[in-house]
Amino acid sequence: MTGASDVMRVTARLRALQGVPGVSPRLAANCAALAARLGEPVRIGLFGLPGAGKLALLDALCASRLAPLAPLPTLELAHGHELRTEAILPDGSAVQSVGLPDADTLSRAPAFLRVHAPLPALQGRRFLLVDCDADLREFAAALGWAAPRVDIALWCARGWSGLDAQLWGTAPESLANHAALVLTGDAAHAGGWHGAEGFEAVFRADPEGIARHLDQTAAEAAHHDLAAAEWMLQRHGLASEPIAKMPAGSAVASAAPNPAQRGPLPPTAPPTMRPTMPRALGQTLRQTAPETPPPDAKAELGRLFQYLRGAAARISDGLGDGPLSGEACRGLLDALAGIFDTLSERASDLDRAQETWPDLAAVLFEAQDMALLLRMEGGAEQAADAARLLLQLRHDMEVRLAA
Repeated sequence: MTGASDVMRVTARLRALQGVPGVSPRLAANCAALAARLGEPVRIGLFGLPGAGKLALLDALCASRLAPLAPLPTLELAHGHELRTEAILPDGSAVQSVGLPDADTLSRAPAFLRVHAPLPALQGRRFLLVDCDADLREFAAALGWAAPRVDIALWCARGWSGLDAQLWGTAPESLANHAALVLTGDAAHAGGWHGAEGFEAVFRADPEGIARHLDQTAAEAAHHDLAAAEWMLQRHGLASEPIAKMPAGSAVASAAPNPAQRGPLPPTAPPTMRPTMPRALGQTLRQTAPETPPPDAKAELGRLFQYLRGAAARISDGLGDGPLSGEACRGLLDALAGIFDTLSERASDLDRAQETWPDLAAVLFEAQDMALLLRMEGGAEQAADAARLLLQLRHDMEVRLAA
């Protein structure tokens, strides 16, 4: 099982790779983003209609004591060495206090609460409870705001209703990719959840079962991230001991939570770090290539182009006309990452092409790293980024071959 020692070991090597003389700024930035992500707690979002039992579920999962303070605004609950609260007021000012939110703080109608508590259940976890009226437009905005701040979503419902379906239907795909439905009503009321599609699991009010689901999903995601980081380190000559395999039956290879952008969670959070797109291949080639490339160099680049064109065509033929599901996006990212791996491997053997375009292998290598990080993030947006990168490479090779 992946443990803290694995995280520390891989993170240390990512930091070491950042400090290697001559490492590209882009690779250093990607290592920093990956190291930061590995050190972050898994982020769990609680959503649902007013009165759906979100606070009660949060208390049951964390042994916190927030429900008696209801109603509460949107809040973040994270681990800390002492119990303290930061309240963000409507005017943007912040008020800090020791303990849980007190009556004076709540009387000022805070827009957001950040609570730190020394609770064992919060180690390695951070909860975001989103409070919102049952208004379709406001709910869509709240879910869109929460999506980059959540790895696993829990939709709480007394019983699955048409309104639940309508509101949850506005969730961005990155939020819905790894979501579970939690039925918080009594057995008779909670029995009707037919039509609740797209959830990985459905739970009754079973905190222990939900906690096991969160632990398993977070462990699979951590192992997925560590394995990808280890692969990147091996490619750059900083390999370390193999990471322990996940237990049999885990779904690491096919289903890992979307580890979207990491960062703090204020109401108006700053832009979060994500991998930067590599330079366009054509831009680099145009800067370094002669006006009339040698025929043998063009022949080598032509063979690389033929592989790229054929691989892209096979992917295109396998895509349907409608929007891609989360599983389809993961499959597409896997296929695109494989193409970039092959392009980088084949380019390393093209001596004449590399003499003509000296940055060819380096640019493809950076594109390969980018594809890896996009694959780790998962989701439709990342699949679209990887596809655009592939199309850009194809277009720029066409330009070179036409010279």
